[in-house]
Amino acid sequence: MTIRFGMFVPQGWRMDHTEIADPVAQFEAMTAVARLADDEGYDAVWVFDHFHTAAEAVIATTFEAWTLTASLARDTRRARIGQLVTCATYRHPALLAKMASTVDCASHGRLNVGFGAGWNACEAHAYGYVFSEPAERLWRLEETLEVVHRMWTERAPVFDGRFFHIDRPITEPQTVEVVPAFDQIC
Repeated sequence: MTIRFGMFVPQGWRMDHTEIADPVAQFEAMTAVARLADDEGYDAVWVFDHFHTAAEAVIATTFEAWTLTASLARDTRRARIGQLVTCATYRHPALLAKMASTVDCASHGRLNVGFGAGWNACEAHAYGYVFSEPAERLWRLEETLEVVHRMWTERAPVFDGRFFHIDRPITEPQTVEVVPAFDQIC
């Protein structure tokens, strides 16, 4: 068994930018940590998919996960990059599939994508997202996984689910390589 090491960058979710006033300087400090991890041989660099601070929402910088992941794709050269985890209720799965395949190309195939059903009701409500009961969030997650997988592996995917529908979207670029998550991370 190979042990792999990764780290989260300080993206603000845990109030880790409070000593830096300028948001540009906050972003540069965060990406400097990612580059250092990449240079020092860490296997992965991770971000959180949250829009504001936790456990209490306060007015402070928190950088958005997918925009940040795209930046890290270009700011690093070797380490895998990803989110632990992408909330299935925050983005339509077809858009998420396109975003991820673009970042995967930008990173030369180093993208890891983690999916989750979501847990932060306060955050979801603040941003206008549906925050349903756990069973429904899990059904949405299941459909998200189905749509994303089809868009990454089929040329003209069709899906007609309870929550999401796609009708042969153009799925280029697809991903560089689809690897089941359980083969890499548990």
